[in-house]
Amino acid sequence: MVMWLILGGPQFKDRAGSIRLVSSSNQRFYLDTSDDQGHGLQVIYAGRYGQLVVDELAGLMRWVVREDQHRALPTTRYGMPWLEHTRKIAPADVIEPSKAVLKALLEEKNYPTGEEGRAAVAALVAAYVSHENSHRNVLIDNNLPLSRIFPWA
Repeated sequence: MVMWLILGGPQFKDRAGSIRLVSSSNQRFYLDTSDDQGHGLQVIYAGRYGQLVVDELAGLMRWVVREDQHRALPTTRYGMPWLEHTRKIAPADVIEPSKAVLKALLEEKNYPTGEEGRAAVAALVAAYVSHENSHRNVLIDNNLPLSRIFPWA
């Protein structure tokens, strides 16, 4: 028997917005979950020589990379000749990945650690703190509030 626990109700609020994370090595991560986006789930991975765009719902990947002979040129020359590729992939599915994580946890191998879970929650807490302080930059460190209760499920 499979049981699903679904948390919901008026005590929980769906939040929307954008998050920008910058690592100490200047790698950047942007997440846009604005409430005016009614359809689609796309991920863009940008690198020095190209981009990979993944349409999670359509099950399609498209990537473009600068041709080898132009890679020594400055990144400001972003319009140099490129190679383009596409590939079909399995569309996004929340059920199977969730099952896989639960199975890994039960088998005690290759599951997300408490440290990884803490990092995800710390990023959400930092987003709240940033929003409440005129969107100022917030370090994800031990100075984030520890005893606050947040309205997420």
